[in-house]
Parts: sequence; C-alpha cells; structure tokens
Amino acid sequence: MTEVTPVEKIGLDVPIQEVYPSFVERYFTPRYALDVCAKGEDICVLFHSNRVSLITLAPSHPVLTQGLRVLKVDFEASESGGGHVSNKFKRKNDKTNRLKNKVTGKRKRGAQELHRRSLLCNVELEDGSVYPIRSGVSGLLLEINEELIGNPNLIRERPSAEGYIAVLLHRKVEYETFLNRMLTQEQYEELKDRRSYQEPNQDTPAVLQDKDFAEDIVISEQNGKASAAEDGMGGGDS
Repeated sequence: MTEVTPVEKIGLDVPIQEVYPSFVERYFTPRYALDVCAKGEDICVLFHSNRVSLITLAPSHPVLTQGLRVLKVDFEASESGGGHVSNKFKRKNDKTNRLKNKVTGKRKRGAQELHRRSLLCNVELEDGSVYPIRSGVSGLLLEINEELIGNPNLIRERPSAEGYIAVLLHRKVEYETFLNRMLTQEQYEELKDRRSYQEPNQDTPAVLQDKDFAEDIVISEQNGKASAAEDGMGGGDS
C-alpha cells in the first residue's frame, strides 16, 4: 500500500491578509493636481509603467463630495458648459468632440493631442451645476470612457475604476516629468485641506504654482513634440 504523506495543518499563527490591494493599487501610481479648473476641482492621474494613464476625479472634487446625482457626462467638449471657468484659462476654439477621437495602428494615428488645459468633458449634476473636467496632463488621447454616457453616475460611484474619464498615452519625457513632479498620495492628503485659495498669478495656472514644475512641463511639451517621430506617436492638436 502506498504511504500517504500527512498534510501539515496550518496554525492559527499564520498571518491572513484581510484586505487585498485592488487592480489599480497593484499596477497604477496615483498622482494629483489641485484646483485644475477652479477652487477644489482636483483630479487624480493614475500612471502605469507602460506610459499609459487614467484620468479620474480626486476624492476632493465637488462632483464626489457634494453627494449629488450625476445627470450627464458630455464628451462633446465645449466651454459653454463651464461658465465659472476663468477666461484666461480658456483656449480659443476649444470645442473638440472627444467622441470623434479615433486611434489606429501602433503609431496611434488620429489620436487627439491634449495639453494640461484641454477640456475632456463637462459633468452636469442634478442641481444644474456643470463642472468642466480638464486633462491636467499632456499626452495622446487613446480613449474616453463611453460607459459614462449611458451610466454617468459611475464617475461618482467608482471614480478610480469603472468611472475613469479617459486613457492617455504619454511620451517618455512627459511621463517622467508628470510622475516625478505631480503631488504624491501623501502630499495630496497633506495639502488638500490646508491649501491657500489665493488668486494665482497671471502667468501660472493654479495647478502649477511651483515655478520649477511649470518650467519642467513647458520643456516637457516642447521636447515631446520634437520627439514624436522618434517615439512613433502621432496626433493632432486639440
């Protein structure tokens, strides 16, 4: 008769991990930008190591904190929906329909090229308020989350999962600059409740009050365009 090796019993002293990290926590690094459009309108960018990022709302954004139902997420991006945005932050002819973004091939041809102030969508709440959502980072728009059209409340209920807003692809210089210079989770938690709501100066948007950060981003965008052919990435301004 074949001898059966007894199975070793697991003792109660074996540690049990009660809370497992989510998919996003395992594979994405969160970075934050404060006051992207107006006071308190913060975004979270989830960076993946393959230079792709998810644009999401930060927990401190009014769309999440007010507890109001989301009626509509409008990707036919138009400044008309965000009347409370300062005129100096508006770009001329910024009326790009993100639904028409069509990306083809390995070179990502047809992808709309976004800058930090590019409008992604307008979010309308049940009280009639409308919040414009800007990308906060530069890169190529790979896709927008069309699930939000039929189920807009996902942006409030699952902001860092099924409720993400858009997917961007970054050139190497953009990726490294934003990942290294945007707010970390710890910095965001520290600053979001004690930030100063002083008016930003005429030259620097509220999200880029750090002069060195602003200069790095300008260099990043210039170098990014210059290295487009090298990276094999293509896109159109928007």
